[in-house]
Amino acid sequence: MKTLGTFLFLLILLSGRAFAATLDVSIVIDAQARDSAGHGILSEDDQLIAEHLKKGNPDSEIHVIRGGSNEEIRQALAQLTMRLQGRDSNYRISEIYISSHGATVDWNKLPEDERKFKSETDGLPAALILSETGAFRVILNSAGSVQDVFGPILEKLSDHARIIIGACDTIQISDASVRLAVMKKVAHDFGLREGSLYMSRGDDTNMEDFLLKECWRDLPDQTPSEQAIKTYAFVAQLFPFLTRPVILFGSRVMANRGDLLRVHDGRFDFSSSSKYRVMESTGP
Repeated sequence: MKTLGTFLFLLILLSGRAFAATLDVSIVIDAQARDSAGHGILSEDDQLIAEHLKKGNPDSEIHVIRGGSNEEIRQALAQLTMRLQGRDSNYRISEIYISSHGATVDWNKLPEDERKFKSETDGLPAALILSETGAFRVILNSAGSVQDVFGPILEKLSDHARIIIGACDTIQISDASVRLAVMKKVAHDFGLREGSLYMSRGDDTNMEDFLLKECWRDLPDQTPSEQAIKTYAFVAQLFPFLTRPVILFGSRVMANRGDLLRVHDGRFDFSSSSKYRVMESTGP
């Protein structure tokens, strides 16, 4: 009887492990320049990004990666994957948010060592994300450039994964067909076979969070730009009934506009959207 009880206990234990939920992970990659207090310059705090992502994916475990260069980001991602692998070898990444500066660039204006990636892009303009120092630089529609930095996490994307590029002007292109072609290439380079990709056509600003959610007293004021932001936050928070509607309109209507590419069963759905809508959406 004791042997039977032990057997049943082990069977239940093993069954529980077999049917345990796979670890679901969201990764915020912060490659922004930092101010004197460690805040992202003209960007929201990483925890505020996490709050938005949690609205759309409440069951996901969020990890924040920070780095100022390609090598720092790659090493941090490699270390994260080792830790996650130790917890659950079947873990999956359902969301990647990359916070950086951005630009759509003619290949002739890029440094010579980056022009080697031109042959991969079918003549399309380069969708570039970069830090203010330039130590972090990735051409999003170049598989080689993407692999060099984000390689450690690309094989772990889940079905219906979501990638959000939080950077200005990464598809600042008037022709919608060219924007679509660039985004298809970016999705391919990240290995996104099912899911969605968001990129910005213009300003990507997080002033809504920076001015309204962080207490102005806690903001740094060591440099002229920090002092200016602190002043803006003071005014915004002193008269919120006047400033909040204006800031929200600017943040959610005038700025943070881009395109959303959904990929499903080899088909592509391409539409206009906004970053906040995508972040807080419950779907891919």
